[in-house]
Amino acid sequence: MKFSIDKKLPLSIKEQLKRQIRGMIHSKHLRPGDALPSCSDMSAILSVNRNTVAAVYADLSSEGILTSNRGAGTMVSTTTLPEKETTLNAIMNEAFSRAAELGFTNEQITDQFFSALAARKPAPPKTILLVWCNPLTIADVGKTLADRLNVKIRSLLVEEIEQFPGLAKEALSGVDLVVTSINYLAVIQPHADEQGIEVTGIILTPMGKFLNEIARIPKGTTVGFVCVNNMAAKSTCKAVHLSGRVSLNTIWAGADDSPRLKDMVSHCDVIFATHYVYDQVRKLSRKDQKVINLNVSLTDENLEIIRERLEKQ
Repeated sequence: MKFSIDKKLPLSIKEQLKRQIRGMIHSKHLRPGDALPSCSDMSAILSVNRNTVAAVYADLSSEGILTSNRGAGTMVSTTTLPEKETTLNAIMNEAFSRAAELGFTNEQITDQFFSALAARKPAPPKTILLVWCNPLTIADVGKTLADRLNVKIRSLLVEEIEQFPGLAKEALSGVDLVVTSINYLAVIQPHADEQGIEVTGIILTPMGKFLNEIARIPKGTTVGFVCVNNMAAKSTCKAVHLSGRVSLNTIWAGADDSPRLKDMVSHCDVIFATHYVYDQVRKLSRKDQKVINLNVSLTDENLEIIRERLEKQ
């Protein structure tokens, strides 16, 4: 096995290594059961970061191509490919072999390949429908997805679906994927199923940090949850019950519901406030109250989930 990295290629080191391993498996230079160099050995061979190699092995393991076991190392688990990939692999191998027979160097073939690829008209961006309970979250999530995944964004508020069911059908027309909070899956799922559109539910709050904070709170403590409106605050509160922490006394309030918010603040020992309303809640709180800022932005993990779903469309 000979692995190499060409820094002149317009591909990341991670992507080059991943494609080389796939290619060796597809061409049967690597067979089921064959061991790959350890992460440390591969990083030394290629003079790259060990974490990059580990990420490649993890990605290919999740695809079922490699298998990693403590003590046994990383090895090839399968050479089975979807029919389309098998056909494409055969086409590419034939083209590169023919070019080599005509005397073209690897560098010339690579340059021509990427020049031709760059000249191709890009596919039109896919469209994602965002379904959430407040416009601020939709704006934040929509901007991130548009910037990072080059997609078109449509939006629909949960309350609009509940008040005007016909809007869902109109908003779903021409959509490739629906993205929403897991708390609102039941609201949009039936409408999306009617049109055969996949719905992906995500949790914006970094759950590790969130649950860690929750776990530190003594039983019987009164905990408040505040977001832009009552529906969003109730959704955040629901995450606590999903985590199993029913031993806490929970109250929720929207920042747009002033009487409810003031009443909640007066009864709580600890308050979780999303970053949209944290400053507002902090001003209302007492000095002895703990107010925790919840950043509900889209995470890298969310992005990867959405990217994978889009690629399958």
